[in-house]
Amino acid sequence: MTYEQAIQYIYETEWKGSILGLSRMDALMEKLGQPQLKTKVIHIAGTNGKGSTAKMLADILTATGYKTGLYISPSIRTFEERMQVNAIPISKEHFIECVEILKEAIEQMDDAPTEYERITALAFIYFAKKECDFAVIETGLGGRLDATNVVHPVLSIITAIGMDHVAELGDTLEKIASEKAGIIKPNVPVVAIQQDSRALGVLEERAKEKHAPFYIAAPGPTHPESFTDEKQVFSYGNRKHYELGLLGLFQMLNVGLVLTAVDVLKVKCEISESAVKNALKKTEWLGRFEVVHHDPLIIIDAAHNPQGAESLKENLQYYFPEKKMLGIFGVLADKGYNRIVETMLPHIDKWIAVTPNNPRALPAKRAAEVIREKGGVVTVTPSVQDAMKVALSEKTDGICIFGSLTILNDVYSYLEN
Repeated sequence: MTYEQAIQYIYETEWKGSILGLSRMDALMEKLGQPQLKTKVIHIAGTNGKGSTAKMLADILTATGYKTGLYISPSIRTFEERMQVNAIPISKEHFIECVEILKEAIEQMDDAPTEYERITALAFIYFAKKECDFAVIETGLGGRLDATNVVHPVLSIITAIGMDHVAELGDTLEKIASEKAGIIKPNVPVVAIQQDSRALGVLEERAKEKHAPFYIAAPGPTHPESFTDEKQVFSYGNRKHYELGLLGLFQMLNVGLVLTAVDVLKVKCEISESAVKNALKKTEWLGRFEVVHHDPLIIIDAAHNPQGAESLKENLQYYFPEKKMLGIFGVLADKGYNRIVETMLPHIDKWIAVTPNNPRALPAKRAAEVIREKGGVVTVTPSVQDAMKVALSEKTDGICIFGSLTILNDVYSYLEN
């Protein structure tokens, strides 16, 4: 099997994306010999902040000396970055090997797994083959019926919960929280971020039902002690003046969640505090309020839903209050785009609308109509590359690219070239 054939096999399934339910995944894991049970798993659910939390925690475990797998969804640059060991994406050779093992198991099944189930199973196969000590696993959608929820974790983590994927997860915060709480397992500790009491109440009740020790991360600092374009300094409890290689006020909350998780893990395994400090200082994470260029200032942010837009707005106000920003914006049609535009309108001087490369994309023309209706000045371009050319030709203090993850990869490619 070639690499191209292996990729094609993953994507050729009749079912695209994900279908909620665990019957196929359970059957597949049995055929594969339960690879998901061969590694200590930290399972992370939530609406926003999952990726950053997972990356910080994986970096800390790696820095301590553990062989650590990281499974994220979706990727930004390459397919391979979805499954990494010690921050190194799976190689093409290992990918082919794992797909061959997966294919053999699927051929014995009557109900073929979905694309997302195949990718998730690949990660479990790979982490087992590499004999990882830990695997940090991010859910894709929800939690209860997500394909990742076949694990038996040593720790469950729940990040901020907001109104996203309402068609699949429910139309109230309580319903969505209930789906996320589906990752809580009997007697397995849970760490949750401080958040809306409606969501927190659901999580706490579920933990009680499962006899799972429940910890709420103490609120972190609302603002850093100091910052540059590339890092910020914070203190959290007894940890004084730590550096974090990520910008963003929301990362102050996420790092508090991570450090609480570390303290819970320390009861069962050794984690060096010097590793914690060094790992956070070096942590990098694509597309989360990331400054990718300084002259002109270019910021990339995966603010793809109303909650993400609120965070981006607060970050622009705090870190770059005097800058007049030109915004490049593309989003999926099911992501509450009206609220995103309303939130960002006071902070974006001029807009450029693009259509993300996704079947669920909101057409750029429709995005532009919404922006104009709300009083914004907007241009439509046929591609992200064209949007970048237009943006760089304008006189502006900075460029902020935000929305769907699919437009971010195009920006990175443009800047590299």
